[in-house]
Amino acid sequence: MKEDAILLRETVLRVPDDEQVVSQMADDEVVIINFNTGVYFALGGSGVDFWSLLERGTTIVAMTEWGMAHWDVASSSLAADVEAFSHNLYTAGLIVAVNSDAPIPVLQRIPSSGIYVTPRFEKFDDLADSFAIDPPLPMVSVGKHK
Repeated sequence: MKEDAILLRETVLRVPDDEQVVSQMADDEVVIINFNTGVYFALGGSGVDFWSLLERGTTIVAMTEWGMAHWDVASSSLAADVEAFSHNLYTAGLIVAVNSDAPIPVLQRIPSSGIYVTPRFEKFDDLADSFAIDPPLPMVSVGKHK
């Protein structure tokens, strides 16, 4: 974990390309498991939208601007929420900082899920001990076989 990490607002962040962090939409939240740690997470509220942006690669500034274009929320509140949410994801190893030369997708075309709700980040570590005893096998991607 990256407990002391300080993310710059212009740092490009994204979900790692490896198969150790896996997410799935379930009802109105995103469920994520980090197979490196055995810890799983639930994201709700605007966190669902922010996760979608982070899957493409974005910055804290771009997520805040995107949120301002989609929701009626005070910019200072939104900026604080995006920064805190991003920090939580980063310290949990769910997103990584990438080369700043990486292209950032145009975010304005991505629709929001509705009205603004503060991003929810919940951590569950009840599987961590099981993973320590019996680590999972590496993930195999479906559809990549020839």
